[in-house]
Amino acid sequence: FLHRHVWEDTHGPIPEGCEVHHADHDTTNNDPSNLECWDVSTHRSYHGATRGATPEHLALLDKIRPLAAAW
Repeated sequence: FLHRHVWEDTHGPIPEGCEVHHADHDTTNNDPSNLECWDVSTHRSYHGATRGATPEHLALLDKIRPLAAAW
């Protein structure tokens, strides 16, 4: 959670409903210039769609998403 502390030291409190994102995707790079404040749904949606996902995994998610919604 160091990135959160760096953000707050630089910009003040993280707004309600927001999370701090590493712009270069390197979670060890906590330089203030690398941190962005994103709303929670955008941030989680972005990482949910990209974190460790293979093309096969993404295709499976596209296939099962409507089934999960119907359930």
